[in-house]
Formats: sequence, structure tokens, C-alpha cells
Amino acid sequence: MRKNEFQFALDNLETGNPVLIATIIRQAGSSPRGKGSRFVLNEQGHSVGSIGGGMLEETVKRSYESSIATKNVKLMEFTLSEDEAESLEMICGGTVTVLVEPVLPEDGDMIGLIRKVVEFQQLQKPAWQITQVPAEGETISLSKCLLSADGDLYGNLIPKFLIQDNQLREISFENGPNQKNILPSGTRTIQEIKSGQSVYVVEPIGQVSRAIIFGAGHISQKLAPLCKMVGFYTVVLDNRPQYVTVERFPEADDRIQLSDFLDVFQNITVDRDSYIVIATSGHSTDKMVLRQALASPAGYVGMIGSRRKIELTFEALRAEGVSDALLTSVHTPVGVRIGAETPEEIAISIVAELIQERKKARLG
Repeated sequence: MRKNEFQFALDNLETGNPVLIATIIRQAGSSPRGKGSRFVLNEQGHSVGSIGGGMLEETVKRSYESSIATKNVKLMEFTLSEDEAESLEMICGGTVTVLVEPVLPEDGDMIGLIRKVVEFQQLQKPAWQITQVPAEGETISLSKCLLSADGDLYGNLIPKFLIQDNQLREISFENGPNQKNILPSGTRTIQEIKSGQSVYVVEPIGQVSRAIIFGAGHISQKLAPLCKMVGFYTVVLDNRPQYVTVERFPEADDRIQLSDFLDVFQNITVDRDSYIVIATSGHSTDKMVLRQALASPAGYVGMIGSRRKIELTFEALRAEGVSDALLTSVHTPVGVRIGAETPEEIAISIVAELIQERKKARLG
């Protein structure tokens, strides 16, 4: 399995190898990658991740030795017209600002922070990585922290906006009654917070998008590896033990055998970062799953089926009291319209729609 950027950084640091972490923190116009895209480079020139390839990454690579030597955080801004982008072998133009952070093996605070980031990602625990950004002309060393949903702080930074009356403020990740949300949890991408003269980049960590696929048939078998390939934590559920197996779904993160479809979410987490695809073996089970999916906080619900099947399912759910507003939120027929016919083509159309909806959600 391909390592993610933080795991690659941790592995190198723990073996005495300095790394450079480059992250897009601002983006305007057309650009090859968006905010939050990351590129990690080690001393041998090996890397994981991407901020768009071409001259962006070449410029970061050329700065490796000086960045490690000075230990200073820097901002690199790239502004490219379409013509300039083409001449630099990049696929599109626009403006991006890249935060470049040198991390050395002797920096125990940073290694501890990165280790926690990896742990939170693996456990899918929500947290925020907060990094101080140098102002124009300012030289600063690496200052950052990881703030967990429980209010625990890791790293070498206590951001000013988290301090009130010389104490760490009570943190709320979600707006509630009589609570003012300190952190920008309304979106799922990098944000900036200004506090006095200081600027901080705040990035969500550990909030993983899940593709939850009901039904382990031939379309799901093609869909699951695609979902995994594009970064979804992929779960496949079915009540047929001979179908929901490791042999049929080796790439899935989890395979769950259901005894029935009466309470399908009892053993899985469903939140607004959950993308549900319904493709069970029968109309009645599709209806049962759809009813429960519409009552869940899932950010996306899609169902495979002919128009006639969908009409009958919706009619039955209306008779059971499900509102038209909920039913119209269902993506059906599922997938983008590419004229898909084969299981492979249908799977591609579905994962394309999942990517599209995930992008919309992350942009708020």
C-alpha cells in the first residue's frame, strides 16, 4: 500500500533522515492541485505526494539543502498564466502559495507531532494541525501544534487565538447552543486565522471520507477498488457470506457480513463525510437500506437501479412517510452521465460522482 505523506515523513525522521514538507495553503484560479495538497521530500530525493509536479516540485527540490541548513519555514508563491504553465510543462495556470517546512531528526517535538498525526489518521480521530506562517519578510523556525477534539495539544506552539485570560480556551469543534466555534469546522479544507500580527494555517486531520457500499455484487466488486484508489476508506456490506469475502474485495478496508438489513449501521460510523452507495441484490433490501440511509447524517446517498425500480422504491417510501425533500436528495440513477453500460463503466461513473461530491463538500 502506498504510504501517505506523514507516514513517509515519520519513517525518514525516525531513521535519521531530514525531510522537507511542502503544502499548498493558498490557491486561486486554475492550478494543478488544490489547498491541502502535500509533497514530502527526503535527502535522497525520494518523495511522496504532489503539489502539481513540474516546476513547483523542482523548485522545492532545489531549496532542500538551504531549507534544511537554515531550519527556517518559507513561503513560495507561484503565479502562472496558461501560456507560462504550458512552457513550464504544467497542465494549467493560476496562483498557489506553498508553505515549505524543514523537519530534522533531532526535533523531538515535531517528530512527536507527526507521529500523533499518523496515529489520528489511522484511528480516524478528528484533530486540527495548526502552523504559524511567516509574514512577508519574516524569518521563523517551524512552529506548529496538533489540537485534538478532546483539547489535547501536541507540538511546540500554543496559538494566540487559543489563549484567553492566560489559559487555553475551551475548544468546540461544532457549533452548539451558547458556544462560539473557535476553529473553522464548517469546511473540510485548509483555512487561515489571523490573531494580532500572527497568521496561522489550520488544517483538518483524521477526518476520512468513507465509501459505504451496500451489496457485494459485480458492480460493487469493480467499484470498491476504485473508491480505495481515490482515497476513500471503503466498506462493503452484504448478507451473503459467499460474496462479502477478502478474495472478492481484497482492497476494501472493511467487509461486513450482515445477518439482515434491519439495522445496517449498527457496526459502522456514519457522518457527513460518509458516501453511501446502495446496490443490494433485491428491491426490498434496497428500500430498507435507503430508508435508513436517509435518516443518517451521510453527506451522499446514491442508489443503483432502473428508473422504474427507483419510482417504485420512492412510492413505497412516500407511503411510509418519507418526505419528497429527502427522496430528491438521493443520487439516482447513480453516477455521472457517461453512457456507462458495463460493470466497469458503471463503477467509473459512480466513483467520478463521489469525487465530485467530495470536492464540493470540502470547499464548503
